[in-house]
Amino acid sequence: MRQHISPSEARIALQALVRRDEFEPRSRVTFFENIAAHFKSIVTFPAEAIDGISDEQYIRNVVDALYRTRSFKG
Repeated sequence: MRQHISPSEARIALQALVRRDEFEPRSRVTFFENIAAHFKSIVTFPAEAIDGISDEQYIRNVVDALYRTRSFKG
């Protein structure tokens, strides 16, 4: 996923989550719907991985995948 999403796209998604409480509820839903649609057009996930989750949760999952650091066991 990281190779398909630019750093600026990743920052926008992260900032959307950080600033989510600054939006009115209806605006927030629409905003996350638009951001999720953008990321869904870039990266395809299996249906079972995204069925039943909100667009905001989808973005949380994307941000988690982009910013999570890998731990290596040796």
